[in-house]
Amino acid sequence: DELQRSSLADCELGQPRRIARVLDQGSEFLRFVERLGLTPGAVITVTERERLADAVRIEDSRGEVVSLGLSAAAKILVESPPG
Repeated sequence: DELQRSSLADCELGQPRRIARVLDQGSEFLRFVERLGLTPGAVITVTERERLADAVRIEDSRGEVVSLGLSAAAKILVESPPG
């Protein structure tokens, strides 16, 4: 069955999600998400979404927090982690 996927821009807040796919395959964007640790397989949690600021706040499994613009967040698909 197809896993339920959404983007970081619209996924549920406070729930662990595994990064499934990066839609923008441009080398600059791929380097950007790699630097932030937002690569396929990484488990993250979107802790806050601030539409007025055009931003989402993401916490990774090590507890590190990054902010990402909504347009960039929309290019990263996530799914529920296994288990």
